[in-house]
Amino acid sequence: AMTTPANGDDAEDELAQLRREVLRLRKANAALSGSSQILKEGTLFRYRAQMLSSAWKARYYDLRVDGSGEALLRCFDSRGKGVKHGAGPQGALRAVVRLGRGLEILREEGPSDGTPPHCFQVKLPVGAGPMAVLRLGVEGKEEADAWVEALEMATRDGDDAKDEAGM
Repeated sequence: AMTTPANGDDAEDELAQLRREVLRLRKANAALSGSSQILKEGTLFRYRAQMLSSAWKARYYDLRVDGSGEALLRCFDSRGKGVKHGAGPQGALRAVVRLGRGLEILREEGPSDGTPPHCFQVKLPVGAGPMAVLRLGVEGKEEADAWVEALEMATRDGDDAKDEAGM
């Protein structure tokens, strides 16, 4: 007999738990191997307020943890995919932001006109780079959840990852 979950929430919770487990293992792996591991990657919309205008721009990001447990968010120019020789499919590297411990991440409630449906703000630690707040957005709630989880996992103290890996 086939069993189906009583409601979709159970399946969603299970998926979220599996995602967190994968992140934990990747983080622990980085610490054990001493090499950098990508926790999450993909296209995000980044909000930029400029002097005369403001706009959401699609950029390719990867979130990685290096062997010492430091979290880095790297931003690539996703426009000219593979145009520059040797730039790779994600385009040229535009910026690297060092994410310290105790990163503050805020989910935005309800989009306003012209914003991606699911936005979150990353308050960067002092000294991380020229920006104090990164405002990012994606089309789907699930993807936004996954990014927020990955950012939270990446910036938790390294001891947590070792504890959870049973080290």
